[in-house]
Amino acid sequence: MTSSESPNPRTSVLIVDDDPSFARLAVAHLETEGYECAVVLGAEEARCILEARCFDVVVCDLWLPGSDGLVAPNGLDLLRAARLLQPELGVVLVTAEPAVDSAIAALELDASAYVSKPLAPARLRSAVERALRRCNEERRIAASAASRMELRLRQEVETRQRHLDAALDGLRVAYQPIFDRRGRLVGHEALMRPATFQRPPEVLDLATQLGRENDVASTVFRCVASDAARVTGDLYVNVLPGDLLEEGLVEDSPLADIASRVILEVTEAGSIRNVRRLRQRLALFRRLGFRVALDDLGAGFSALARLAQLEPDVVKLDRSLTARVDESPRLQRIVRTLVELCSLEGAQVVAEGIESRAVHRTVIRLGCHLLQGFALGRPVFATPRDLVIAS
Repeated sequence: MTSSESPNPRTSVLIVDDDPSFARLAVAHLETEGYECAVVLGAEEARCILEARCFDVVVCDLWLPGSDGLVAPNGLDLLRAARLLQPELGVVLVTAEPAVDSAIAALELDASAYVSKPLAPARLRSAVERALRRCNEERRIAASAASRMELRLRQEVETRQRHLDAALDGLRVAYQPIFDRRGRLVGHEALMRPATFQRPPEVLDLATQLGRENDVASTVFRCVASDAARVTGDLYVNVLPGDLLEEGLVEDSPLADIASRVILEVTEAGSIRNVRRLRQRLALFRRLGFRVALDDLGAGFSALARLAQLEPDVVKLDRSLTARVDESPRLQRIVRTLVELCSLEGAQVVAEGIESRAVHRTVIRLGCHLLQGFALGRPVFATPRDLVIAS
C-alpha cells in the first residue's frame, strides 16, 4: 500500500452485511490495518447512515434484507443510492453467490471491487485498498475541479469589478428639465450616464451583484454636488431605499451642503421592507433640508401604500398613466383622482413621460403641478450651452 492509499485517522469503512460473523471478522482485520469501521445489517439502515455521515469505503454484501425483511440483491440498489449520496465513495461488493450478471451490474455502477466469500484477510485488505485508491482519486479530481471553478469565479468577479470601476471612473450625470404649469423651469432630474457602453440598469445590476450599490450612489452624489452651481432649480436625485437606510451615505455626502435644493427621489419603493426605519431616516433628512419624492405612483398598489407611509413632498406619476392619457378617459379619471389625493396630502405631482403636445395639454388640464418629458426637454450634461438648449 502506498502512502497515498494508506488509511489515516479519518479513513472510515462502512460494512453492510447481515452475517454478524463476517462483519466481526472484517472489522477485526480492517481495524488492525488502521481503518475506522462501522457496521450495519441492512440496506435501509445503510442508506440512513450514508445520509448522515461521510465514509471513504463501503464493504457491502450483494444479498441484503430490505425494508420488507426479505433478502434480495439490495446491494446493487444501495450502490446506486451511495453514488448519489457520496459520489467519491469507494465500494467493495461481496457475495457468497457470484454471478456474471451481478458482476457486470457492479462494474456498470462503478464498484471498485467485486469479490466472493469466504474472504481471506489479504483479499479483503486488497479490495479495500483498491476502493480507497478510487475514493482518493475521485476526491483529487473533484478538488481540482473545485479549484478551477473557484479560480474561474474569482476571475469573473475581478472582471466584473474592473467593468464597474470603468463605468464609475468616468461617470457623468445628465439633467432633464422639469417645468411648472406655466412653462417656468423649476428643476432637473439627475440621470446617471456611465462612462462605458453599459446602460444605467446594467451598471446597477452589476453593483448589486458585487455588493457595491453604495459606490454607485456615492459617485452620483459627488457628480450632482459638483454640477449644482451650473444647474438651475431643484435637483431630483434617484435613491434606492437601501441607500437611504445606509448610515452616513446621504447625510455625510456632498449633497448635504446643498440639501435645500435636493429632492431625494425614492425609486423601487415596492422593495421597502423596514418602513418604520425608513420613516425615521426620512425625518432626519428633512431636518437637514432635504425633500422627498416618491417615484412611479400608479405602478401598483404598493406605491399607493407608500404614499401614506412616506408622506412625500413630491409624487411622480408612473409613465403608464401619462403616456396615452390624452386618448383615454379612464386614464384621465385616474390621473385626476391621484392629483386630488396627492394635493390633499400636501404633495406636488410631476407628470413624467410627456412626449407630445396633446399629453402636455391634458396633464395640465387634469391638474398636474409639474411636467417632465422629451417633448419639453431631453437630458443633457451640465454645460452652459447644453442646459440652455435643453430648456
